[in-house]
Amino acid sequence: MMYMKTALMDGVTVPHVPGKGLTAQFGCDKIIIRNCVIGDTYTGEAEIKYSGQASIVAQGGWSFERRSPPTTPLFTETVIANNTIRGDLVRGIHASFCKKVQVTGNNLGPSWGAGLVLKGDDDVRVERNRWAGTSRGFPTEGGKPFGEYTTQPGVPEDALYFVAVRKARLTGNLLRGNTHRHAVYSWEVPTSELKSGVIRARGNSLAKGTEDVFGGTPEWDFGV
Repeated sequence: MMYMKTALMDGVTVPHVPGKGLTAQFGCDKIIIRNCVIGDTYTGEAEIKYSGQASIVAQGGWSFERRSPPTTPLFTETVIANNTIRGDLVRGIHASFCKKVQVTGNNLGPSWGAGLVLKGDDDVRVERNRWAGTSRGFPTEGGKPFGEYTTQPGVPEDALYFVAVRKARLTGNLLRGNTHRHAVYSWEVPTSELKSGVIRARGNSLAKGTEDVFGGTPEWDFGV
């Protein structure tokens, strides 16, 4: 779905997806993806290398008329709630360039890459989600994490990414497994007008990544 006033996907069941799962992008004022069930998503080499590949994708829009001065360039509001994502996933949920994002009550199966990627968003709430395990490595021969989401070449992706997110709340989430690098990782894009702010985290249960990934240095919560 794209270029809609409101992109609504409610109660959709997709047993197998040959590419991404459910996607709304480019110019929607509001994106709502809720109560959906998604099975396996494609884990081919092309999708692994594309950083926007995930089972649920919401890509917001920029208002170019308001970028001088660029005080409120984002306009898309996104709700991703109460979805169940099963089977083998490349990545779990991706939401980028949105004014507001609410990721609530989702239950995600194990993924080869990151469980959640939030990028270039202004105001984010991530509440009561469950990740069975993330960043398990990649199933294709020679596959490796996309470079944008790793801090060292050849290592697994982090579990939850907050890239240039101005305001974020992380509440009551459960992350299991130990194959990820960091449980939560926040960073900025130097060339972007959007800057990272503070992540306020309360009442989460976040598994530490494997010691083998970063040589035993206890930096799993770096940047939070």
